[in-house]
Amino acid sequence: MPAQKKGETQMQKSNKKTIIKPVGALSVRNTHEEDPIAPSKNHRGITLIALIITIIVMIILVGVTVNVALNGGLFDAAQKAAEDTEYQADYETLQAGVVGAMASEEGITKESLQNNLPEGWNVNGEGPFTVISPNGNKFTVNLDGTIETNNEEDTEIPEVEKVMDEYPGDITDNGTRDGTESNPYMINSMEDLVAFGELVDMGETYEGKIVKLGYNLDFKSNNSYINPNEPYTSKEKGEQIDINENGTIESIKTEVTTGRGFNGIGKVVGASSSGPITGQTSFKGTFEGNGKIISNFYQNLMIVAEEGVNDIGIIFSTSLFASNEGTIRNLGIKLAKNSILYSGFVGINGNYVMMDDLEETNSSASIENCFCTVLEGSFSVPGLIAINVGTVENSYTSGKISLSRVEEIGLGGIGICNESYGGTIKNCYSLILDEDGNKISLPLIISVNDSTNTKKATIENCYNPSGTIVGSIRGGSIVDIRNCYSTGNLTNVKGGIVGTTGDRYSNLTTITLDNCYFKGRIDYSTSYNPPVIDGLVGNKTDKTTITNSKYLEKSLYVNGELQPDDENAATEEEMNTYMKSVLEVVNGDGAFKEDTNNINNGYPILSWQ
Repeated sequence: MPAQKKGETQMQKSNKKTIIKPVGALSVRNTHEEDPIAPSKNHRGITLIALIITIIVMIILVGVTVNVALNGGLFDAAQKAAEDTEYQADYETLQAGVVGAMASEEGITKESLQNNLPEGWNVNGEGPFTVISPNGNKFTVNLDGTIETNNEEDTEIPEVEKVMDEYPGDITDNGTRDGTESNPYMINSMEDLVAFGELVDMGETYEGKIVKLGYNLDFKSNNSYINPNEPYTSKEKGEQIDINENGTIESIKTEVTTGRGFNGIGKVVGASSSGPITGQTSFKGTFEGNGKIISNFYQNLMIVAEEGVNDIGIIFSTSLFASNEGTIRNLGIKLAKNSILYSGFVGINGNYVMMDDLEETNSSASIENCFCTVLEGSFSVPGLIAINVGTVENSYTSGKISLSRVEEIGLGGIGICNESYGGTIKNCYSLILDEDGNKISLPLIISVNDSTNTKKATIENCYNPSGTIVGSIRGGSIVDIRNCYSTGNLTNVKGGIVGTTGDRYSNLTTITLDNCYFKGRIDYSTSYNPPVIDGLVGNKTDKTTITNSKYLEKSLYVNGELQPDDENAATEEEMNTYMKSVLEVVNGDGAFKEDTNNINNGYPILSWQ
């Protein structure tokens, strides 16, 4: 932790299993048929000797030495390949191509990968790359060389360890655990997770207590349940519970993977389309994720909308935690492909009450070393938090989304946070790709908003490889942005670090920007009077202070026409030098490091990556 980004899950079909094979420094996923019957003489498979010869020829063609192949373990991988299908043959070809690309002078890039693959292969995206074989098999190649299966018919069902839980639905293990550091409450099954959420909903805060996740959990795997085919029985209420509130009590696995799905931990109280948030039923303890991952996490915000529910409190519940006033750490979430959430982790991080334009907040809540991954077909409005008044650090969001699916369900977003009312976000990033592996331009933080002009929002040591750091700053917000950078070509935003500022409180908005840079191009289209766009802060006010910050000169366009630069513009050469100086400055607290493995196109990455 934070975030295991590679080797976290294994792809499996109903009659296939996935294994992970080391190929030199690579960790790759491979799929083979489970066939206990030996091939007959008429079996049209390839012999091991013929396969080895084929691989040697292939290696020579792509310019990889036999020594590299031996050290990389390609011949070891060939031991099982004698019975492989057309799909596995493509997989092995791609492995060799990746090895060749990584051995090339420029490292793994779109061009080097394409050059090291036979004719007929297509490489798409800016990295990670979507690679399609002549046979139509689809793979994802990450910038560190890992390969992921990416066929439409594949189902993301990680092989998780079978859970052991003597007292399912009781995180105290029959009263033997007291929630202390040496004897924490344990979540050892899906039954435990549901029971834990139920108790927080009923008002148990766990303040001063530790709740620890003991296993990787997968909503779709029977291994994560003690009794997957039995209804969930509440020990508190002494009755079976309709978890997804569809009017029918079904098995616990069915309840949490259909309809509304899992009922979020905690509640947001008194909020509706016509009224304010008046309170929260929150988790206030420490949730220790223990480096585990919750996979195929399912909730469906659209079911709530289809039922005509306007209660924002219910909508906030479509998160793992509807409300957190404690600490959540060392946890990863991977969304199910049909999951649609209001936020991946937390609806409200911290105590936030809004009544008659008076905002009362408590910023003691924190999220540390966590990640949320979205898959094509799944969606989360923000990746981690809907409203933040607490602290988020060493965390990220990643994955792929279908742009047509986003348009279909009418939701936008995905980043770290939707709205920040004060609070701190540090050492974070977000990288969301479309179906073809291209980066999508999305803000890291969609907006900062505080009409009271009293709470400072701090954003430091963050980066966004394809969008702004903050989409908009509204209200009378006080915002301090330090040691952050963004890259990529942006459309219809007015600034590279802060997309835009200003509303009826804009004269109160105070922005401090220090040691930040934006390298990319901004294209803004308008039929009205051309706005003043800027490489750093769009619509900056008199209370905007910019120091030690740069953007690339001659990169600002309105309706296709180049706009004048200001004193913060720098040449390409100056930007390259400045990037190094940025790394030196922010590394005073060890936040960033050099991108030696080219996982972010050479730009600085966070020290925990």
